[in-house]
Amino acid sequence: MTVCVPACVAVPEEIVTRRVRGEWTLSPESDASPKEAFFRAQNEARRKAILAVCGERVSSWDTLLSQADGQAYSGVVVTNSVGVVHSFKELRRGWTFPRAGETEAHESPSVFVEAEVSVKKSAEEPDPAFTALVSGGKSVYRNGEEDTFSVKVAQDAYLTVFWLNQDFRADVVFPEHRWESNLIRAEKKAPEFSLVFEISSPRSKRETGTLFFVLTKQPYPFLKNDDNRNSEQNRERLERWMADIPLRERFIYAVPFVITKN
Repeated sequence: MTVCVPACVAVPEEIVTRRVRGEWTLSPESDASPKEAFFRAQNEARRKAILAVCGERVSSWDTLLSQADGQAYSGVVVTNSVGVVHSFKELRRGWTFPRAGETEAHESPSVFVEAEVSVKKSAEEPDPAFTALVSGGKSVYRNGEEDTFSVKVAQDAYLTVFWLNQDFRADVVFPEHRWESNLIRAEKKAPEFSLVFEISSPRSKRETGTLFFVLTKQPYPFLKNDDNRNSEQNRERLERWMADIPLRERFIYAVPFVITKN
């Protein structure tokens, strides 16, 4: 007997695990550190896993252009992807060096990361009415530079902002204290908060990171842990938390940046 499922019935969410390899080339013009290169290789592995599970339309992050004090900047709307990384297990990492006589395109060394990546795929579509405008942010900051951000919402939402550094530690930077309310009202003035962009290691000349602005229709607490030794305050925990929020309940905006001492 054949059972027909109505088109309006969504297929339950599923988690698919893929073994992928992400790479990043250290070109002669780049001043990126090996740590930053491995950070980018891991990001590439995550992107390729979502692409393999969900296809090009939902894995390519849409660029959102906005204006802040007359300066254009770009960020990434993650919400539009129906696939979110649920878990990431690194299996192997290493270097690939060019061989003598290779073409110019392969003359630079590169790093690679091989990993098992679990992608949570949703059958839902994002809610186009649940959106926000994030003001502030740019791609490169001088060490110690301060920037102010504001978030204007189309409807009432709960906001949590994470600072993900290249060591994959995910710190909550808004709200500043866990007991503070993070509810943003659509009819009120957009809240503002400032961040100082500083390199965490005194020996480093450059550091890469990402700010994640996560807005939800309902409260989904991600408690801030003040213990720096807590290994659970990391990217894997953040990704699982974001993946467990229903697609129509979330709006996620990412601001990748680099801090430099130059």
